[in-house]
Amino acid sequence: MDRVIKLSISLLLLSVLISLNTFVKADGVEMLKHNVILTFNERILFHEKIADGKSLQIFNDQRDIIEHTQIVEDYEAALIEPTAPHHFIFSYWEMIEKENTIDVTPIFTERKAFQAGFIGGTGGTLIHNSSAIKEVVKSFDEEASFQAVAPDVLPNDNYIFNGWYYYKDSETLERLDITSTTKPQNRTEYFALFYEDTNQNNIDDAMENDMPVGLLPQPETITQPSNNNSNEVLTYTNTKYVFNNTNVNSSFLVKFLATDNTFLYSLTLPYGRSITMLDQTNKAVKEYFVRQETTIMLNLEDYVFNEAEFLKFESHNRKINNTEITEVFPIIQQPEIQSLLAVNESVDNAKANSASSNAGNIIVLTVVILLAIAAAAYFIIRRKRQANEHNATN
Repeated sequence: MDRVIKLSISLLLLSVLISLNTFVKADGVEMLKHNVILTFNERILFHEKIADGKSLQIFNDQRDIIEHTQIVEDYEAALIEPTAPHHFIFSYWEMIEKENTIDVTPIFTERKAFQAGFIGGTGGTLIHNSSAIKEVVKSFDEEASFQAVAPDVLPNDNYIFNGWYYYKDSETLERLDITSTTKPQNRTEYFALFYEDTNQNNIDDAMENDMPVGLLPQPETITQPSNNNSNEVLTYTNTKYVFNNTNVNSSFLVKFLATDNTFLYSLTLPYGRSITMLDQTNKAVKEYFVRQETTIMLNLEDYVFNEAEFLKFESHNRKINNTEITEVFPIIQQPEIQSLLAVNESVDNAKANSASSNAGNIIVLTVVILLAIAAAAYFIIRRKRQANEHNATN
């Protein structure tokens, strides 16, 4: 009889644990995620939302784990260039997201006479060894052509590849004219630039709205003088828009308007300057390059959200690897934080109480059922035992 009671208790405990575990898994609450940002040479290589509890693993050239971090909150880290084996150079970071880990591994390539860097801009990625990456260093021999060395490019949806660019000097970004004889220059960085084209007409969305009808550039007629006003318009067009890099030392007015044509902000910047638009969390939303005087239309909802009140735009300059970037960002007024926190806390408490109540109800019900089964088994066995004793007496 004691064995029956012990068995019943064991089954009871096991059922309680199984019920509790089932409740937790079937709760249906969305898994918590955190922002994970990895940078290299002050450029963002990886920015994704990662599930709570997933691990970030960084490997060395021997495929040994040299850093292991479990993601339990927003995480940002700067990758340090690894030491390359003899006769090799560091090429790029391979990042593979698995079920439970993000594996970050340095990839090396054989050292040759020359080397150059290739960097993907906003709106696309580079493809190398079947991997989508943001930048790569290639090593090559003197006779290698640019087309043979440069990685493939993959534009994002609604973006078009605009060509490879390089810095002619510290201020001037110039497009590379690629032919079959073009060779990459040693220790030069090349940038793959993309432009947004949501209406798929092969014209940069940021630029086409600023080109009024009748002022579209016509290179074959620019050199034809005239004695009327059209000559002035054509001359103005020649100095305003960039076709043959005649304006590399010029500055241009860049205006920002809301979708209802309300003026938002303006500034004057030199040709080739990169403009990065940030939202209220300082996350990059879009990137533009100054090539002419232009008006950029902004959807404020892309930059100000969570009930924050938009006040104005401001800008500042940042220098990254001798490259100056202008960042434009919104100034906002946050809503009543305390009231929002109180509401969130109330909702969280309600969810927690509801979850706790549901769990308690399931456990209590399970206990009651198992106790009833154990009691029934006890009385059945006891009655059978009494019957046997009665028969033995007779």
